[in-house]
Amino acid sequence: LNGMEAVRINLANGFDLYKDESWNQLYKLYRKKPPSKAWFSPRCTFYCDWVDLNYKHRPEVLAKYQRRERKMLRQMTDFMLFLASKGVEIYWEWPLRCRGWREAVVQSFMQKFQALYGELWECRIDGCRFGLKSAHGNFIKKSWKVVTSSQEFYNRFRLKCCLNNHQHEWIAGVETNRRSEERRVGK
Repeated sequence: LNGMEAVRINLANGFDLYKDESWNQLYKLYRKKPPSKAWFSPRCTFYCDWVDLNYKHRPEVLAKYQRRERKMLRQMTDFMLFLASKGVEIYWEWPLRCRGWREAVVQSFMQKFQALYGELWECRIDGCRFGLKSAHGNFIKKSWKVVTSSQEFYNRFRLKCCLNNHQHEWIAGVETNRRSEERRVGK
């Protein structure tokens, strides 16, 4: 982390981002210890392709979950705009194919951010470029998009796509969750 101290904001650390009180705590935390950079990686569960299979016969349940996600995303993007107003560099990571990128609340955030603070840069990153492998040792081509206010980050990571000089293993189920957890704990 280049000498920077990281603070993880998640449920395990007492922050339920679906509750207003957690956002109030985050504003207070900012006042106590303002960061220079903030990385956001909200879950994308209800905006991924496979959600269609899981909720095909229960669209009303999916709609309820997506309303909850939108409320959280509104609070998150409001907080991101607040941080940007204080000069904090913003980073937002989601899978490249996440349909959440097309949500109105996300598009509105990007438009507001650009109108107030300038360019938001989009980076495309494939995990295999950084050694992401399955439990079997095979490369995994998991693609992310990172939207950032940092031109320096953009210059370094704008196009870190697979070079197509190796085979990929398809990941699903337990392997997907294992990869996600390893990324969170920095393995």
